Amino acid sequence: LSKNMRLNEDSRRLNDLILQVGNGSFPSKMINDEEYIQIPDDLLLAPDQNIDDLILNVYGQQIYDPIIGERFHDSIILTPRNRDAQMINNAITEKIQGNHKVYKSADSTCFDANSNCTLPDEFLNSLNPSGLPPYELILKVGIPIILIRTIAPKVGLYNGTRLRIDALQQFVITATILSGQCIGNQVKIPRIDFYFKQAQLLFTLIRRQFPILVAFAMTIN
Repeated sequence: LSKNMRLNEDSRRLNDLILQVGNGSFPSKMINDEEYIQIPDDLLLAPDQNIDDLILNVYGQQIYDPIIGERFHDSIILTPRNRDAQMINNAITEKIQGNHKVYKSADSTCFDANSNCTLPDEFLNSLNPSGLPPYELILKVGIPIILIRTIAPKVGLYNGTRLRIDALQQFVITATILSGQCIGNQVKIPRIDFYFKQAQLLFTLIRRQFPILVAFAMTIN
C-alpha cells in the first residue's frame, strides 16, 4: 500500500510538472536570450544511464519479447521535440523481434498562383512538419501507434486514439484499439492526404500517408 501511494504521489508530481511546463507557469530563467527550466534531479537519468535504461524503466524487458506485453497500454515516454520522439520510437522498433515494413509517403505540392518553380522530391521527403506523419514509417506487427487524424468516429478512430498493429498490408493497416470507448475493436486504417501550408512558403505540401505515428514515445504537446 505504501509503495502504491508513493507511486501515485510521484505520478501526480510529474503530471503537475508537465502541465506547468506546457502552460508556461513552471519557473524558468533567461540565459543568453534563451529560456531554460531546471528539472528536478530525481526525474532525470543518472549520468551513467542512457536511452536504453529509460526505455527499460518505462516498459520493462518484456517489450522486446516476441509477444509484446500489455504495459504500453498505459505507458509512454514524453519528449519536448519531434526528433527525440522519432529517435526513441525507431530505437525500440528496431529491437523488437519480427520483420519490419517500410511505408513511404507520396509527396507533391500545390503552388501559389504567382509561383512557377518546382521542388525536388528529396526536399519534400525531408520535410517533417508537426502534425504530419513522416515521409517514412517503419512499422512492425505488435507495436503501438497513435492516430493523428479523426477518420472514422463511428468505429472509434479519433485523433489521439492509441492502437496496436495486427497486420501490415499494402494499402491498409489492421490494428486493435487500445484507448477510448471502442477498446478491443479491430479496425482498418487507410492512407489519407495531409495538407501543410505556412505563410512564408509559396507552396502547399501534400503528403499521402497513413495517419499514424509510432507511440512508444511522443512529444509533450
